[in-house]
Amino acid sequence: MQDRRERRLAAARLILEQGANAKREIERQCYRPVGGAEAVPVQRSRRERRRNRNQSTDRPAFQEYLTMIRDNIPRRAILVARSHTVSVEAMTEIAGVEPDATRAKGSIRAAAKVQIPAKEHSWQIREYAESEVPLEEVIDRLFKRVLPMRDSFIALREAGCELTLDLVHIMSESDPHGPGFCLETDVVHFLAEIDASVDVDQYLR
Repeated sequence: MQDRRERRLAAARLILEQGANAKREIERQCYRPVGGAEAVPVQRSRRERRRNRNQSTDRPAFQEYLTMIRDNIPRRAILVARSHTVSVEAMTEIAGVEPDATRAKGSIRAAAKVQIPAKEHSWQIREYAESEVPLEEVIDRLFKRVLPMRDSFIALREAGCELTLDLVHIMSESDPHGPGFCLETDVVHFLAEIDASVDVDQYLR
């Protein structure tokens, strides 16, 4: 277990230092399936959409973003609906639930250090915590809220929205909980029911 934690911390350091190419190499070397099993392919269209949303790790803006995020809230779990065509107002009407946060396509956050316009509309239910709280607890808080919203998220998906569970896990070498986390069976089942993907960003502070 200690060896696995050290390898993950080393992986996080290398990703921050060398960017996307290092991340792909680390995933190939450290996170390959056990026993030679074939990896389950990621749905390509979602991967392409995520790549288009994110800024290149070689850009100065992305490096500034990393600096900002390391000083930000270290535990985040967000269930988000995204669309290029369905507005945030329409998403709220479709879901019948008020979101915790929204961002309209083309908008820039008022306090943003990196002035990057949003490439799509987004609608969020989210939970945050400090590093003293394990990421599993933040995920549990979120799903206590969203499990009763199953029909709302299915309606958003059927309206053409892409649904994603975004997890942000900012760590330090003295992190009391380490780099790992677990998704419970009911969470995985719910995500499958609403056809949501999972996007995990881990950073070493």
